[in-house]
Amino acid sequence: MASAGFEWSNNTRLRLSVQGEPGEISLASLTRVLTESLRVLEELDGAISRTPKGSIEWVVDSLSTGSLVAEIAARPLDVDRLDLAGETASAVAARFVAGLREIQTEATVPPFFSESALRAVQRLSQTIRGNGAQAFQADDVTGGNSVTVTSETADAVRHTLRTGDESLGAIAGTLEMISIHRQPTVNIYESRTNKGVRSIVPKEPKERYEQLIDQIREALGKRVLAAGRVTRNLNGEPIRLRLESLEVLKDTALPSTGEFVASDPNFTGELTTEEYLRRLRES
Repeated sequence: MASAGFEWSNNTRLRLSVQGEPGEISLASLTRVLTESLRVLEELDGAISRTPKGSIEWVVDSLSTGSLVAEIAARPLDVDRLDLAGETASAVAARFVAGLREIQTEATVPPFFSESALRAVQRLSQTIRGNGAQAFQADDVTGGNSVTVTSETADAVRHTLRTGDESLGAIAGTLEMISIHRQPTVNIYESRTNKGVRSIVPKEPKERYEQLIDQIREALGKRVLAAGRVTRNLNGEPIRLRLESLEVLKDTALPSTGEFVASDPNFTGELTTEEYLRRLRES
């Protein structure tokens, strides 16, 4: 948490409102909506700032009743990186509101959202189905944009996450957000679209798993080429990767994402993914 005694001129604020009849909205609904919102905000922070633990925290600036309204303000986590925190705060608030709107209107994966963020949005919108809550509204107070989420948003998320093709391929992008609980995963944000691809690290064989975990720790925040089995949604967007190999790329060597994400299940022929990528780089 940021220490006292510093000047913070950034005024980024979000107004989160749970709409419904006064006295009818359950405490459980309010708590869940705020918890899932925070999960999305924290993931956006890590992806945008390229800082695994994030660069900002959100504090409650005011609370009001009727429709339950929490106005939250961004604060820096590191007083020595105020510029990064300020830029990130504004971008996170704008992306949060814009991303919710894109999910509703286009049923697509928004920039800087991954499967885990979409699941959080789904849980948030499912909360609106009962317990007195009728809708959730998010206002970017500073940016002047807003969006209203209803229970129908859960259906849009479900469509966005419905899987289609699965094939060998690779994702080029920035590696962020490692989680080693139960099923180890990382998020890779595509270089071309900034959309997150949830990458699962298989625990077997054990030797390769340990090697991949070591490589991931070294690659956090860096540009990588991650190869394995790519799962796309019905829009053709890659949403998940079963990781088989990982390579850190030099900035000048970053390939176009479109060149590497497989559209043909047999695009490597009889070669393994590693052999295919090695020949491609050497050609």
